[in-house]
Amino acid sequence: MKLEEIIKSNKLGLLENKFGTDKFELKSYIKYYYEDKFKIYRDQQINILEIGVRNGSSLILWEKYFKYANIIGVDNFSDIEIDLNQLQLIDGYSRIKLIKGDAYSDELISTIKDDLDIVIDDGPHDLNSQIKCIKKYSKKLNPDGILVIEDIISGGCSIIPLTLALPGGFVGRFYDFRFRKFQSDNCIFDVRKSSGIFHTLINRISLHIIGLIYLIFEGGIRLLKKKVKIN
Repeated sequence: MKLEEIIKSNKLGLLENKFGTDKFELKSYIKYYYEDKFKIYRDQQINILEIGVRNGSSLILWEKYFKYANIIGVDNFSDIEIDLNQLQLIDGYSRIKLIKGDAYSDELISTIKDDLDIVIDDGPHDLNSQIKCIKKYSKKLNPDGILVIEDIISGGCSIIPLTLALPGGFVGRFYDFRFRKFQSDNCIFDVRKSSGIFHTLINRISLHIIGLIYLIFEGGIRLLKKKVKIN
């Protein structure tokens, strides 16, 4: 069963469940990213970490999709939209573990083992936390692991700072889904281990070029909008 089918059959999306995940109806991540990127992990015994779980619907989605995954959700539970009664439903899933705390703190990070196959950052969505996630969690990935930063608020203007956060030996890629569903942050930046120095170098150059193009055009539009509002 595909992710989309699991969401619909279990009412894990926002259209049928006010506590559902926004990765499907509001954003394009399920159909245009996760369906393709996650299928190779489906039958493997993997470890998943998701930062920012809100009401836990995405954790349930991963539990139902990945047959042998151990799933960790980390949240400081400060979001006013979190319903603690809804979160208690997670207790019924033996492969899901919830941790309360600051996912970007060295103290909490030290408790996470260095054997993660999938890391998903769906936390505060600010550039600072996303940079911290790349710097601190990419090194905890297994050789074929992937780190996914969701909801890039500044769009393509964030490519260069996110690229500069990549540790040596890692490569990144930017996905812009705003032309599919116009949500201003409907973008993903993912991180994987590089296959070699040449691969890393080409990736860095291409990301800086793409980032510069976005910065010129998208950044220019943002500045123009600000000027119009001021006037």
